[in-house]
Amino acid sequence: MKNKEKYLDDIYEKVKRCKCSRYYSWEHCYLFFKENNKNIIINNDLLNLACLNLAFFLASWGMYRGSSRLLQHDYEIHKYTIQELLKNCFCLSDSNCEWKDLKLAKNIIEDTYKKYNINPTQTLITKILMGMFGCTPAYDRFFILGLKKWNDCGNKYIPPSFNEISFNELKFLSKTLVSRNLLLKNVQYPPMKLIDTYFWNLGKNV
Repeated sequence: MKNKEKYLDDIYEKVKRCKCSRYYSWEHCYLFFKENNKNIIINNDLLNLACLNLAFFLASWGMYRGSSRLLQHDYEIHKYTIQELLKNCFCLSDSNCEWKDLKLAKNIIEDTYKKYNINPTQTLITKILMGMFGCTPAYDRFFILGLKKWNDCGNKYIPPSFNEISFNELKFLSKTLVSRNLLLKNVQYPPMKLIDTYFWNLGKNV
């Protein structure tokens, strides 16, 4: 398997060649929340922009396909979820956040979307957390395939689902990537986004 650092360098070189790549959708969303999260819940204009940023990131990364119930709603469906996460989950933007913090956020996301008769999948839950805080990889199809390929190559086993064991193993692994110090536009990529990018591309190339 290709060296992790070399793999990431190759990926980012490809992304930088396209100035409007959908890969940047995450950067725009993450940077907006990073710069405004203290004011979003007290400023309705910022809250609307937060909803738009999150909605476009989710759409850009496949969460508004025809089968998705999100497609039946406008961007304001995300308001309550954003407000509750910012009010109650203070540690998610910290690279040292723990599983208990993610579990609380997971419960909030599940509860807030129930009013719209939506039962969020682990993919939607983790993509919301990735877009807003960069605190966990997004457990979508390619990321899970990447984890399975990692496991098949004889590395230390990482469960291919969003749970405490998987998060803790990935958090430990992310420490080997922090030194990459990768920047594409104006965003310092947090450790879990590097993990997300590595495994997603690993799975995409299975």
